[in-house]
Amino acid sequence: MDVAADTQVPERVRAGRLTELVTGRTFSQCDIANEVVRGMILAKNNTDEWSFHLEYDDTPPDNVLEQIHAAIGKDDIDVEILASSTWDTRVHVADEYRRGRVFLAGDAAHQHAPWGGYGANTGIADVHNLAWKLAMVLNGQAAPDLLDTYETERRPRAVLAAQQARLRTDFFARYGIETPSNAADVAQQIDTGAIMMRYSYADDGYVDALTGQIGTRLPHVELPDGRSTLDLCGPEYVVLAGPDAPDFGDKVRVHHLGGMEWAGLLADGALLVRPDQHVGGRSDAGLTPQSLTCYLP
Repeated sequence: MDVAADTQVPERVRAGRLTELVTGRTFSQCDIANEVVRGMILAKNNTDEWSFHLEYDDTPPDNVLEQIHAAIGKDDIDVEILASSTWDTRVHVADEYRRGRVFLAGDAAHQHAPWGGYGANTGIADVHNLAWKLAMVLNGQAAPDLLDTYETERRPRAVLAAQQARLRTDFFARYGIETPSNAADVAQQIDTGAIMMRYSYADDGYVDALTGQIGTRLPHVELPDGRSTLDLCGPEYVVLAGPDAPDFGDKVRVHHLGGMEWAGLLADGALLVRPDQHVGGRSDAGLTPQSLTCYLP
């Protein structure tokens, strides 16, 4: 899947007097939008080197210095261009994440425009999803078809992230500022928390809050001893159970907690949590060991 987006020009420039305009302050990124130019200035060292990213539609402008002066707001600043290049904010998602013994993850599986920070977050989540499945299959703990779930779970997340990155390519849309030309993009935007944290593998959608739903990330809840629920997860499946839940024997490691209200469970309820800290099974009441172990691969 390819999603087109605008092309930009980064210019690495030296402009020592720009520091005087900053008046002793520092910044990482300053977005510019005026009648002449639209883009951003990024600080390289916050003294005399800066990066100017210029948005344009079809071809790079031949008056880059004028564009830089328009972005700064002063035309008497001496600017030296140290390096110039173009880059394309087109986003790509591979059609397949697996073919035989070959798996794609991270930038090999998807490339994003930087807006939203989806690239690294999505890539790390890919590997988090795949690693434990490979380990279980290679150790004889699961059937090989468990590996097929990698693509079905992760690719839809990358597609959604790519679509959202495209919607944020427009400068104003990125900050939720609606204009006649970007209104449709702003209307389709989903908050980053939903895309990166509150997604669900169960239905390819997302939830309003993490409360132990099957297919969602286990929420971070501080326990009475100061640990987090996430600290109880490990390289294998675990069960987080209420105080009245039955014993599971040696089938799976069980943590009996004082209460499961944060997951909407009664005292005999429990969650089965995967090695990647996602909820793989849930038993709301009348728990038996089989209620959860049936979800094991």
